[in-house]
Amino acid sequence: MPEKYRMQQGADSLWEVIDAATGEVVKLGGLLLSGLDEHAAKGALSVLLPEIVRPNGTPNISSGESDDTA
Repeated sequence: MPEKYRMQQGADSLWEVIDAATGEVVKLGGLLLSGLDEHAAKGALSVLLPEIVRPNGTPNISSGESDDTA
């Protein structure tokens, strides 16, 4: 599944969150998500994306639950 949003680093070494389809900087709460440090950009992505998914496609469990289901 293609990502709707992604981060990109500018020439000034700061990050922005862009719409992957249009390449335009995303607004969140009326603010452009640009000129961010890496931590802030990742935080913005975590708000924009409905869930954080591991590379293998399984949901990332952050509440301390075990991955073992067997």
